[in-house]
Amino acid sequence: MKKSFVLHLDSLQILDRMTEGQAGLLIKAIYYYQCTGEIPDLDFGLDMALTPFINQFKRDNEKYNNIVNRNKLNGLKGGRPKNPDKSKKATGLSGNPDKPKKADSVSVSDSVSVSDSVLKDICPEKEFDNFWENYIPVKVKDKFVDKGSKSSALKKYTSIIKNSYKKNPNIIQEINIGLQNYLKQCVNNASFTKQAIGFLRNELWKEYQTINKTVILSEGRKNEGKTMQSESINQQTADIIKKIREREYNTS
Repeated sequence: MKKSFVLHLDSLQILDRMTEGQAGLLIKAIYYYQCTGEIPDLDFGLDMALTPFINQFKRDNEKYNNIVNRNKLNGLKGGRPKNPDKSKKATGLSGNPDKPKKADSVSVSDSVSVSDSVLKDICPEKEFDNFWENYIPVKVKDKFVDKGSKSSALKKYTSIIKNSYKKNPNIIQEINIGLQNYLKQCVNNASFTKQAIGFLRNELWKEYQTINKTVILSEGRKNEGKTMQSESINQQTADIIKKIREREYNTS
């Protein structure tokens, strides 16, 4: 069993958009998952915030297990394989090389592509599956707008991640949070949700990044009642969205 795990600082930027209570629950959920391998029961918003971390942990565990298995096989074969082509000629400090090495040059071919290096720790297609599952159309008077073409949404989602991840490693979590808040507003306003491709093409997640935070002022309890009321509304909205998801699954 591993005694440690990795948390990337750029992923933890999501904490800046959370209340102290939400941040604490997210950290505890991460700890619970690492200890048990199970995903705890969370409200809709925290579940979406936790998902990218879970996906990262699964990829890290897969890499770790591959290394362990490779080392185990090498051990059974007598150690790390030797390179038969490697020269056994001793190298000393005296004497000049037969052919002096040329200075390393940087060419265009040495540049690193976004898809090969920047995205090596994430899989946009898997992240999209989570996005698509949580993109639940809001019903208004038993009518709703269909999510639209999954293949078109996948193509647009992947393009957004590949073009934005290098400058903004938190883009996946921002999309998840924006979707959460967008669905909340649609529920509260009894308004139809756009098709998924429209949400992505218009970059609507950028308009729905605000999460209610507890404001600590010198007056202390002045805003306590308002804060409690706001948190209550958030919880009610999360419950509504959960019911929507359950109803969609039951009718499908």
